[in-house]
Amino acid sequence: MGQIRRKEASFRTLVTKKSDHGNSEKEDMIISDAVVDASGTYGNGNWLGQGGIPALGERYFSANIIRTIPNVVEDAIRYLNKTTAVVGSGYSAITTINKLKELAAANTAATVDVHWCTRRGNDVAEGKPLYEKIENDPLPQRETLSKLANALASSNNGCAGSSVGAATDEETKFERPATNFRLLYHPRVQLESISSNAANSDGTINLLLRDVNELDQSATDQVRAIQD
Repeated sequence: MGQIRRKEASFRTLVTKKSDHGNSEKEDMIISDAVVDASGTYGNGNWLGQGGIPALGERYFSANIIRTIPNVVEDAIRYLNKTTAVVGSGYSAITTINKLKELAAANTAATVDVHWCTRRGNDVAEGKPLYEKIENDPLPQRETLSKLANALASSNNGCAGSSVGAATDEETKFERPATNFRLLYHPRVQLESISSNAANSDGTINLLLRDVNELDQSATDQVRAIQD
């Protein structure tokens, strides 16, 4: 590491192959000039609980959790007149929220309610926005999404749906969400558990959120009902 001669050295990649019968393995060493890691993490999201482990009930309710960007138009019935929780502050999260906002705009007779939960806060005044600008970003759409995310997280304490009509915010130049899109932003929270009330037959599940700043987990619990 750190030596100039390593720049010209070949890469050695150890791979394991199963035999044709599947009961034994064989190791091979592949020599190459370059290695492209395209294994990715898309579709293999982190667990939602504290410390990288599943939250209580997360595995049980896995069918209610989508770990990729959903096709909200194709599966609109799942989101119209329903409440959706979006957990995280990555680009998949804001892309999903943007798609839900567009779904609401295209279906003005229905409502789209969103609870957006992030471990970090949108500390713009301290120079630490939820989504930081990437200098010389070759993907302009990513910067557009970042600006949208920070605007939504800052609007009326996260109550984005309180805006009227489709007016334009002069500061951010983004079209404000129509009133049927209602977003509530929950900064600095950790998902503690997922549960359901057996008496409910409408598929509603409950998320228990805790303040991440309370290390002893003694903060007031926030319970949100999410309709599947």
